Amino acid sequence: MTDRIAMIVGYGVMWLSASAIVALAAGVLMQLIWVRVIRPAHLMADYQEWRRARASGAWQWPRIVTRTPTTPPDGEGR
Repeated sequence: MTDRIAMIVGYGVMWLSASAIVALAAGVLMQLIWVRVIRPAHLMADYQEWRRARASGAWQWPRIVTRTPTTPPDGEGR
């Protein structure tokens, strides 16, 4: 009886180990697909969109925005 329980536990541990290895491999594969395929495609699309906007004159350099203080100069409101 003890051998049967040990065998069941052993099979359970092997199944969990195999599942973890498969999940790890899937994660590595998804990361490689993201880094090698999806991200470069997005960057290329953004670059082409920027080139079209620049060629049509719709693109401008970003303006430098200065923030004004929100508290009055006399220090009230703190």
